[in-house]
Amino acid sequence: MSTVNVQPTTSARRAVTYALFGTGARREQHLKDGTSRAARYTCLMESPEAIIARAEQVSAIGRRNEMYTYTQNFSPEEFDVKNPEHIQRVHDLSVKLAKRMNSADFLVVTHTDSAGGHLHNHIYVVNHDNLTGKSLSRCRSWSRGLR
Repeated sequence: MSTVNVQPTTSARRAVTYALFGTGARREQHLKDGTSRAARYTCLMESPEAIIARAEQVSAIGRRNEMYTYTQNFSPEEFDVKNPEHIQRVHDLSVKLAKRMNSADFLVVTHTDSAGGHLHNHIYVVNHDNLTGKSLSRCRSWSRGLR
């Protein structure tokens, strides 16, 4: 079983850059080496840069929050960070969750490098419902759970 935390972000570029490359010297090293801190990622659009651009368009039409970020954490007893099958399973669970939450574009990034030694995912959802053309109005509050 996982826990999920949600929060809005006003900067999609900053959030996605953190997920893919980290911060500080670590980020600079990843950029220099052409690597990423992501164990896996899935983007509903053609690239992470495309989803950033889409989120920035949302901001340009007057929405304060460009994205909603969901962090899904799994217990280290449940999944092993060194097992490739477990990494893939955890990633697939977040992709499934992101697809079921709403009809917005998303990016899922799976990390194995947490301080607590657990697998976790970052789900970045653009604040634009592709069906209604409006900002997201559901799945922002988890007080009643995901339906």
